[in-house]
Amino acid sequence: MARTDPQLNFRIPAELKERLEAAAVGNKRTLTAELVARLENSFRSELPPLVAVKQASSLPEDGSFSPQQMQEVFSRLAKNAQEVSALAGLLKGLAEGFTISDEDGIEIARVPPFQRSKGNSK
Repeated sequence: MARTDPQLNFRIPAELKERLEAAAVGNKRTLTAELVARLENSFRSELPPLVAVKQASSLPEDGSFSPQQMQEVFSRLAKNAQEVSALAGLLKGLAEGFTISDEDGIEIARVPPFQRSKGNSK
């Protein structure tokens, strides 16, 4: 961080500050570097899964990352795997068709199986 970078002042609970300070020590970072890393990671979780995996794999190859950083990578990968699995389930439902029911189990609508049009060969 350069001294010319913008500064941001805000209040946080004392307990959270203590946790951040401990994490910074554990990750061998300054408190500022820990905050920046955590904020950047929070935005990475909003990225499409393949982009997040690519960015996660850009960790140092010399083994200089901490066990906590590795845990963050594995957590992100697990979250992405869950999202991919959920999307696969949705796609399977679209391919097979499904029904929409109310809370009493009464069918409201039936969605027919998806069929690719003959003119669309992609």
